[in-house]
Amino acid sequence: MYNVNMSMKNNLSGSKEKPAKKPKNITYGYVYDILSKIDTTGKTELKNGFTYLKWSYATALMNAHFPQHHIYFVDEKHKFLEDGSQEIYCRCDIPTNSDGTGEVLYKEVWYPVTDYKNSPIIKPNCFDLNTARMRAMVKCYAMFGLGIQIFHDGTTMPEGLPPVVNVTNKTLLKIKKLSKSQEKQAKALDVAFDEGLIKHGLTNAQELGTALQPNVEIQDKPFEKYNMRASNFIRYAFGSRQNKEKKYVFSYADRKAKLQEDIDCKNKEIDERGKPFIEYGVFNERCGIAEWCLINQTSCANYGDFQESFKIPIDDTWSYSATPDGIMHDKKGIVEVKCSKMGKACYDDFPKQYIPQIEGQLWILNTHFKTDTFKYVDLVNWTPDRTKIWRYTHNPTYLDMLKKNLEEYRILLDKIYKGEDNIDSLPKKPYVPDILISRKDEIKHNIQLLFDTKKGEENE
Repeated sequence: MYNVNMSMKNNLSGSKEKPAKKPKNITYGYVYDILSKIDTTGKTELKNGFTYLKWSYATALMNAHFPQHHIYFVDEKHKFLEDGSQEIYCRCDIPTNSDGTGEVLYKEVWYPVTDYKNSPIIKPNCFDLNTARMRAMVKCYAMFGLGIQIFHDGTTMPEGLPPVVNVTNKTLLKIKKLSKSQEKQAKALDVAFDEGLIKHGLTNAQELGTALQPNVEIQDKPFEKYNMRASNFIRYAFGSRQNKEKKYVFSYADRKAKLQEDIDCKNKEIDERGKPFIEYGVFNERCGIAEWCLINQTSCANYGDFQESFKIPIDDTWSYSATPDGIMHDKKGIVEVKCSKMGKACYDDFPKQYIPQIEGQLWILNTHFKTDTFKYVDLVNWTPDRTKIWRYTHNPTYLDMLKKNLEEYRILLDKIYKGEDNIDSLPKKPYVPDILISRKDEIKHNIQLLFDTKKGEENE
């Protein structure tokens, strides 16, 4: 057992607050009332999208008010989990008398040993364990009230949940309309918004994107046998290929190829020519999110390291899932980023090949959150020199068509898994309703170009 006496001189706190006059009998309520009112501004640090109260400041502030407190790390209560991860036990005691006697008030936590992404570390080393001890200590302090606002106001999510990033800089509120050119946009950034996330002086979306998501890792998504991802909806429902005009069209061959991949339970193999495009898109997705934030003078959740996949069950075995690039805070829309052509050029027109994905995302999120508020997707086509933003509004007819084709595909695949059918039963043509055949421009009514930086102005 480690017993750490945290008594220090009050002048190390750096706090302007004077030690409170303590009543005869200190209570939990009294301690919380004192500690929760301490202003921790300037005593935090931002690491990989998470805001932390520095352990040195936290210790000093605790000593300024309750120098008799003690911190314990108990090895006997240290948890070793089957996957090789570990949890640190930490307890903070505050004796009710200033001399360390009397009844003891206490808080205790089991804190996971995590990496910079707040993911559990398998077989942590001594440095990892020491870092976890300090974070566990600060969380004990927070349970008493010190820095509690950092944990619950959306500026940090220490448990690894998607953060809600709030625009807090008052200067931003004075900006009535975001600049209509890249030059003025840079000036707008000089006033910076959301000081906890976006640093002063950033001049473009690339720099801002790095601040939003400083660490990017490319990870292969494992194949999930009974889960159908929205990113593959076009291949499940229609198949897709590029024609001579490099436009995406329905493809029976591709739909059948996707079915064969699912039968073999493996994802599509990416050739060496395709890998750079995927890597470019993964690394620069954050820049598209940043551009959307700048243009809209707001932020969104579920981006970057904080992306969450949402699943909805179809039956006891099957499910559909979606992982949107960003979710608008009002739950009316989604942000989806595409970095086309290795950043060399934007799409000339709205890329319709993504409609199955974004229609599916709206459907899945509405189902997941048990609402019908998600109505549109802002598709951001980002390059270093130009950004286009289209708004796609939900089309019920298109969604019905999509769901019918997805269900047809899923039922056939399920039968194949059970040995009741084979790949040759896949229909030659997908179902397309008459309204979309007779009115080829039907879907155009659902698409609006909102912004094009090359034009230097918003599209009304």
